[in-house]
Amino acid sequence: MPNKTLFILFAPGLGGNHVANMLSTSDEFNTRFNDNDYDDNAINAHHLVARNLNNLMDNIGMLTSSNNVLCAHWANYYWNYTNGQLDTYFPNRQILLITPPKTNSVAYKRLIKYVSAYKNEYFYKEMSVLYTIEMMQKMFNETDFFVLDAETIFQENVEDIVASINEQLCLKVDLTTCQRIHSTWLKNRMAEVV
Repeated sequence: MPNKTLFILFAPGLGGNHVANMLSTSDEFNTRFNDNDYDDNAINAHHLVARNLNNLMDNIGMLTSSNNVLCAHWANYYWNYTNGQLDTYFPNRQILLITPPKTNSVAYKRLIKYVSAYKNEYFYKEMSVLYTIEMMQKMFNETDFFVLDAETIFQENVEDIVASINEQLCLKVDLTTCQRIHSTWLKNRMAEVV
């Protein structure tokens, strides 16, 4: 049976790489980070070599020889899907969609810090349509989905995130490690949006 890959799809600035790192604390996946990757000076949580699928083929041997959690923005996933790389190399894949946040949330403040065009209501609504199960089914004929609300990622306590992950994906992520790295990550992210 081919190795299992979980793809996390998210709009820029919503913490998809960080969620992927937390998911990788499960014994089911390769760990995406080292303990010293999360410190007070960490500018982001992009610790895996295949950053948002941009250099997928450069690392294909490593990524197809074990179970991994990979991240992508919608267009990254689309480009790799249309050129056949996902079906060829990752036939046993699942998708976790991080839903776009409500406009009055901390998650939204971080999102518009990275993509100021989303301050425009039309562009925000257009982007939001991309990150839905309905769109993914129509565009990619995908069927194995899970959903995580962006607002949940920006809470101090990770228990809700971990409970949702463990329940939906039938995993057992390490709550202690997740809380430790999340506290550091969130502190660094909140300094960006205040």
